[in-house]
Amino acid sequence: MPVSNAEHRLHAAMVGIGNPFRVLTPRRLPILAAALNTPTPVEIAATLGIPSERLDDDLAALASAGIVSLVDGCVHPLALIANASEVAAADRVARGIGAQMAHIVEHAWPLIEAVWRSLTIAEHASFADLSFLLVGDRLLDVGLLDALARDGRLMPPAPPRNDVADPLARYYLYVIEGDESALGQYGQRSRPLPWERWTHLTFGRYGTTEAPNPTREQLDVELRDALREPGRVESPEALASLLGLPLFAASDAQRWDEFARALAGEIVGVYRAEERALRDLFASLRCARTSLSTPGELLCWLDHLAYAHAIDALVASGRIVMPPDAVAAAIWCEDGGGAF
Repeated sequence: MPVSNAEHRLHAAMVGIGNPFRVLTPRRLPILAAALNTPTPVEIAATLGIPSERLDDDLAALASAGIVSLVDGCVHPLALIANASEVAAADRVARGIGAQMAHIVEHAWPLIEAVWRSLTIAEHASFADLSFLLVGDRLLDVGLLDALARDGRLMPPAPPRNDVADPLARYYLYVIEGDESALGQYGQRSRPLPWERWTHLTFGRYGTTEAPNPTREQLDVELRDALREPGRVESPEALASLLGLPLFAASDAQRWDEFARALAGEIVGVYRAEERALRDLFASLRCARTSLSTPGELLCWLDHLAYAHAIDALVASGRIVMPPDAVAAAIWCEDGGGAF
């Protein structure tokens, strides 16, 4: 879930393993943006109007979590940070890439439908009802991010955070100024279930920190209620029936994800063709010169913008059917083939 500051004009999101938001609280978020222009603690405290003692405590917490680096008396954010003009520049690039993504998916649509018909679930479910989840999520969201991570050329592995409290933490972190939608309109949330490899997936529009998508929140409440009583549901199939959700058994989930990974690998070629423009965009960012961000963080953030544009184009063309409140859910058996 993204985090925003009190004024709701500064927003942070992450992709990877770990939880920076146990330390990167709304109160501390402005420190990262301020450090781009005023890197010394004295200057940051003056810019933000906070006592130097409190800032010292905040910086110590952020440094212990691997969110900032304190070197030679200066504060270096370990994140990509973009202001409104930089967000607009990134979105222009993302729109062009998203249009190319949508074109590739449109061209592959007969094959997409053929793979759907090969699934067992196709015997009693409608592809139109599940297109948002299968194409928007498993192909254009997690499928493409995994493909970019496996390719590694433009999006190297997320950096380790050297988090004292979480040694395994490894994630991209990006902070944007302006409208929260610039973090990306859509995303997947995966909740592990009591049975090995099984997850409760939701995919759709996030809403905002101040006004989360109510349907998405209700799906989470229904899941918690269903699992609260031990023994109430004894299998993934029983849970899917109770919640009224489609169930993708191991064979269906694996077949679809293998196909999605292959097609996503083709879409990576769009990014490869735009490599020079992407590197020029990164070089133009303030954080490329004054923080320890990486081009991989830019691509991870920009991909969330690009695939949202692709989804919207496919909805407009009628290929993807947008569900009510832009949210879809399923009980899914993960095959463990993802890069994240």
